[in-house]
Amino acid sequence: MLEHKLKRYIILSIAMACLQFGLIICIAFVSIEGTTIQKVAAYIVAFMFWTSIIFEILLAHWSDGERKQLDRYVLRCREIRRAPSGIFSFLKNTEAMVADILLFVSVAALGIILWMQIKTSWIIISVLSIFVLSFSLHCILNGKNYRYLKKLKEQNKGAKKNE
Repeated sequence: MLEHKLKRYIILSIAMACLQFGLIICIAFVSIEGTTIQKVAAYIVAFMFWTSIIFEILLAHWSDGERKQLDRYVLRCREIRRAPSGIFSFLKNTEAMVADILLFVSVAALGIILWMQIKTSWIIISVLSIFVLSFSLHCILNGKNYRYLKKLKEQNKGAKKNE
C-alpha cells in the first residue's frame, strides 16, 4: 500500500511539473494590460502556476515521508538514504539522464538568448518553459524517492523470478 502511495505522489509531482510547463506557455496568450478576459486569464494562470509549485513541493514532502516509512519496514537501502538530494544529483538513471540532458540544453539556450539579446517573446517563453519542466523532472527523477521506487520494483521483479 505504501509503495502505491509513493508511486502516486511521484506521478502527481510529474503532472504538476507538466502543468507548470503548459501554464508558462499560456503566458504568451494572456496579458495584464489586455481586455478584461485577458486580465482574468492572466490572474488565473498566475494563481494556477504558483499553486502547482506549492503542490509539487507538498507532494515531494509527502513522498519523502512514504519513502522513509518504506525504508523502515520494507526495503532498507542505506545507499539511497545517504545519497544527496535530487537537486544535487545528476544522471542517476535513464529517465533522469533524459531530463538532465534537456536541462543542460535549455540552460545553454537561455544563455544564448541572453548573450544574443533575443527579444522574441515566444522563443523566450518556450525555452523558459522547457527549462522549468526539465529542472522539475531533474529534481524528481534524480531524487531519492524515485530511485527508491525503482529499487523497490527491481526487488519485486527479483522476488517474482525466484518464485
